[in-house]
Amino acid sequence: MKYKKISAFAGFCLAAVMFFSSIAFANDNESPDDGILTVEEALELAIKNSNELKNISDKLYLAEDDAEDANHDLFYATEFNEVKSLSVQLKNLRNSIENYKTSSEVEKQKLELSVIELFTAIKQAESSLELFEKQLDISQRQLELSKVKLGLGLITENEYTDEKNNYNKIKTQMETTKISVDEAYTDLNKLLGKDLDEKYELKLDVEYKPFEPEQELETKILKSISSAADIKAKKEAVEVAKYEVDVYSELYSNDKKESKINNYNQASRSLDDAQTDMRVKITNLYNSIYTIENQYKDNTAELEQMKKELEIKKLSLSLGKITQLELDNYEYNIENLENQIQNQIYQHDILVREYENPDLL
Repeated sequence: MKYKKISAFAGFCLAAVMFFSSIAFANDNESPDDGILTVEEALELAIKNSNELKNISDKLYLAEDDAEDANHDLFYATEFNEVKSLSVQLKNLRNSIENYKTSSEVEKQKLELSVIELFTAIKQAESSLELFEKQLDISQRQLELSKVKLGLGLITENEYTDEKNNYNKIKTQMETTKISVDEAYTDLNKLLGKDLDEKYELKLDVEYKPFEPEQELETKILKSISSAADIKAKKEAVEVAKYEVDVYSELYSNDKKESKINNYNQASRSLDDAQTDMRVKITNLYNSIYTIENQYKDNTAELEQMKKELEIKKLSLSLGKITQLELDNYEYNIENLENQIQNQIYQHDILVREYENPDLL
């Protein structure tokens, strides 16, 4: 590896740049003043905080430097064994350089998906928590009513106990959901390099769009297999292993040809496995997307019908045919269904993102 000297003045300038950059980075890492965090802002923080991206950058720098040295040495090499060894080394390094560049972009895409998944998990948990609070209020009122009925002999002790157990179950579920909210925020803050206890108002704008694939499923599978970065890297590994078999010479090699052939066979099997896995994942995603779309259609139709019936129930309340508790419980069921639909929209969005980008799988 070639090292270049840095003048004292250049070193001073570099130190100054690093100092002011660290201040800028610290400011970038501050929480948003308005308390609102968007996916774009979170992704920027996640990229800056990613050790994986930093490691890839370091490896890329070293590989490029090693490739420069290997290319230089190959130019002046005169012996066959040295030429062969350097040729293989240079081929590996060039593949590595391209893979590191691709890996950097893929890692950014995976970080974006991770941010969206964590935003979704938090939004879902917070919505569930609000629903549990309403459900707990309804259950408490129902329990108080059941206690009166029990005193009047209108219900049995077992029926009252069932109501009480249901109330306690809701309380437990609510506490569990509070914990899940905190855990999801911890995971998000860890990804962003923030204080683990920080909370935000998350902005996640996701609209439901029916799935309209550009290609038939089989075409999509073949395209994903040919374009996925991981599979490309495995193909390159096969090519390098095959190259080592082709240039093998008993006269100039220190190991056996069987070893090279074994490496080639293992690389080929690894490639086959990766291609099969991709086929399975794409097919499962395709089916899962349509399953959620069917559930979404059924739930939206049911919600529309429930909202129509809600007007009738409000009229029934004014006529004294039902109680306020019955109406509140029905309105809760509507909100619960709306929450299910929103969660399906979130999940649908994530599945489509994965389907369209095989590097996320």
